[in-house]
Amino acid sequence: MNRKLLVALLALAALIAGPWYGARQSVQAMEQGREPSGLALNLAYWAVVLPGMSYLVDVPRTALAVAYHQHRDGAELADSAQMLQRAERLQFRLQPWLEASPLKADGSIDLLRLQAQQQMLGTLVRLDQWPGKLAPLVPRLQQQLAAALKAPSAASLAPLQRLQVAETLAMLAARQHDSAQAEQWLALAEQAVPQPVSIKEQTAENTARHLLRLRAMLASCAPGQEPLFAESASTALRQGYDVRQLRAQYTAGWDRSLLLLARRDGTGDTCQRTADDYQRLLTAAQPSR
Repeated sequence: MNRKLLVALLALAALIAGPWYGARQSVQAMEQGREPSGLALNLAYWAVVLPGMSYLVDVPRTALAVAYHQHRDGAELADSAQMLQRAERLQFRLQPWLEASPLKADGSIDLLRLQAQQQMLGTLVRLDQWPGKLAPLVPRLQQQLAAALKAPSAASLAPLQRLQVAETLAMLAARQHDSAQAEQWLALAEQAVPQPVSIKEQTAENTARHLLRLRAMLASCAPGQEPLFAESASTALRQGYDVRQLRAQYTAGWDRSLLLLARRDGTGDTCQRTADDYQRLLTAAQPSR
């Protein structure tokens, strides 16, 4: 074979394999609530923009994964103003999935649209304000996600996805200090994932389950108001955790923004103390017993 032709074929194979690998790794990382490598994320971006990649990868899901990871990349160092800017960029990236309801006319659920809308509302509920174009999104996404989760077809959703959607709605209700509505969504989220018997059974799903009421409590922290679910949050902090799973959930749940909410001026001692206790738990050297 001509050497130049061989080199050209190898270059073409690398051009195809790289974005395919990046797309696969980035989508898996999004589904598992973890971060992909920087290389994988960069390659996934090319899977989205290069023509013809739709024959090899799920381009819409890859685009959602790229937006998801870019939104969270470096967020641990962001302050409230920077998180707001990230939310505005995320809205721009997810706009094609935000308009229509994920619940289709035939009663089935558009899973990609559901995931995108949950990510957007989950981001908004963790911010201390919703200026400009972000404010109208909140009630619309709340209504669309609630309708999808109440549909009979929601029973076929993956347990973690069902938990995440219900958790997002519970956090928003807690943010609005609607304790009854928050409790209903929390109960639905808890039903999605079985209660683990011991710390040895800790997985991403049941670690997220244990954190439900802690996150709802942190979301309810507001200046001049008593938080909801304070006792349940305290119980959650005493739960035994695999610290690696806990740290992964902290990252996947973008919980730094919740700690910032809880530590705002005027939120009160309970919110401040709970945020501090959660932060300490994340730095534990051994699983908490």
